[in-house]
Amino acid sequence: MHYYLVGCYMVCFKMKQSFSVCIPTFNRRYVVTHAVESALVNEPLEVIIYDDASSDLTWKHFIKPAKNVRYVKGLKNLGVNGARNKLVSLAMGDFLIFLDSDNLLFNNALDYIKRQPLGLVNLFGTVDKGLRKLSWNRGGKFHYTFKEWIKGEVAGGEFLMVIHKSVFLVEPFDETLDCFEAFWLNKVIKRFGVQVFNAPVQLYSFDEKNKESKRLLMPKNWPRRIKEYLRYYKEFGKYYNKKDLCIKAIKT
Repeated sequence: MHYYLVGCYMVCFKMKQSFSVCIPTFNRRYVVTHAVESALVNEPLEVIIYDDASSDLTWKHFIKPAKNVRYVKGLKNLGVNGARNKLVSLAMGDFLIFLDSDNLLFNNALDYIKRQPLGLVNLFGTVDKGLRKLSWNRGGKFHYTFKEWIKGEVAGGEFLMVIHKSVFLVEPFDETLDCFEAFWLNKVIKRFGVQVFNAPVQLYSFDEKNKESKRLLMPKNWPRRIKEYLRYYKEFGKYYNKKDLCIKAIKT
């Protein structure tokens, strides 16, 4: 089944689904090829790498890209959400699978995804190197409304995002956000609801070598993190009690 937006309505059509694996990367030449290889094993329609103006010669890995692989290098660093929006504009698939360049898809990930009753916004399970689950679904079902989702009591954690391309016509990634990515995801879920499938399809591997990842956690960037948290509070604070909001701020 395919879901499309027509005006303010969600319309479902029965037809073959196509999937684009979208990989934003920045100065991760030593890991991005592994992410690409894990995607290719799953035989999607295409794998697209958007290089967000890396300075570490990432491009040398893609002088002769494999079949169905497209590599695009940006001239200016846009940040992860800017890179993701570029990937959206390049992708030809109906559903976009957003794979971080230091993560890996399991060999049977796409087969499993294709068998699920997909909606517009879909989240799939993730494990770490110790095979510990980083996502959870305690609600006993796969479809959740925004009010069921927002507090993280029935489902939450680190997920692989599989989003229908039509979603980005009304909610592109917010390029003003540097680190509070839950803000964008919650806006999307508020509009469309969410499907949560907890079976792991992705291996999460936080890239400890990456300077950009460390930069976001440095004390000098805390004011920006606080500013983004206050934006989150303004938009979603009414759905939490004060204790919930304090926990959310600490985790983010």
